[in-house]
Amino acid sequence: MVEPMTIAPMPDEVRSLLPLARVWGIPDDIDRSMKIEGAPIQDLRELVEQVAAAGPSVYAWLDAAGADPSDRDYIAVTSLTMAADEARVVLRNQEQ
Repeated sequence: MVEPMTIAPMPDEVRSLLPLARVWGIPDDIDRSMKIEGAPIQDLRELVEQVAAAGPSVYAWLDAAGADPSDRDYIAVTSLTMAADEARVVLRNQEQ
């Protein structure tokens, strides 16, 4: 019998991002990009700052053994990090 995967325990730094992930953690690349493109610059700054403040624990949790890529929170946090990366590019382009 194959045991179901269990997600690694979520650190508090990652758990604190879940409300943000519910807003920005859009799994579809096109939908996520459209939301980012239409967002106020200040919202993008806050997104980037909050994900950065969580530090490497976010990526460590995503990479952790036993993390289940079908878990809703795992998908939301993964999508959130992609949104933050894209927002960082948009902000950099705004500064040029």
